[in-house]
Amino acid sequence: MVNSFIEDSKDAKNSLLLNGKYLTDCIDKLDRNDDQDIEYYSHLKDFPVNSGQLCDDIYQAANNDVILLALIGARVLFEDLINISYIESLDSSKRMEVSNDWFRISNDQNANKSKLNSKTVKERAEIAGTDILSIYNTEYAELCNYSHSTAQRAILNIPEHRAILAQKTILLSLQAYAGILSTISKIIDKTVNDRIEGTISQIFSKYKETVVEAKLQT
Repeated sequence: MVNSFIEDSKDAKNSLLLNGKYLTDCIDKLDRNDDQDIEYYSHLKDFPVNSGQLCDDIYQAANNDVILLALIGARVLFEDLINISYIESLDSSKRMEVSNDWFRISNDQNANKSKLNSKTVKERAEIAGTDILSIYNTEYAELCNYSHSTAQRAILNIPEHRAILAQKTILLSLQAYAGILSTISKIIDKTVNDRIEGTISQIFSKYKETVVEAKLQT
């Protein structure tokens, strides 16, 4: 992978992780009046912490030519974005219900993991709004072509395609994690969106032609 992209994407990732740490600290300071508050804020904290860890794992995998695992991780990260956007679209009492269901799913090995609050991923995206539904139909759907066993994986057998896919996957992971952090900041009413959007727009602009718009020819 080109050294400049490695360093630029690393800097962008680390910048986002710092914003994630700031939001995590903000969540820790929120008042917890009852058990429901504790569950709700624990659920919110899961996003900047565990999604941030996943973003870093994707970066490491892509840079070590473990492309398929990076692609699968990116799909999960976009599902995290859909989930937090779904939560943000609900009123406060409904948000509590989702957090309760998240804990139920997390602690029950036999639970249906594909549904949250009885909603499929697509249904959650639809409720979250047109922007998130668009992400479901584009980035998320494209990544599912790799995570679900389809012919799309054959493209990974072409070395030059692996290189560009590695870069694309890193940018996608940064896009998803930035969206997660922006949504968290809205929920807890903390202003970090300008810093987050600036980080993403800078790297996407710099690599617009060479990575974002690069075509994979089969």
